[in-house]
Amino acid sequence: DLSHGSIILRELQLPAITNAKGIMRNIKTGDIVSLIATEGVLLKE
Repeated sequence: DLSHGSIILRELQLPAITNAKGIMRNIKTGDIVSLIATEGVLLKE
């Protein structure tokens, strides 16, 4: 993803999730998730 936000997050070395189509069907506000950025994995607790 080459959006402005993605570029800034990458330069700041902050993990981020982008282009996760349909994610809001499985994760709702208040859900607890874990991001394993080095593997590109998001786990719902």
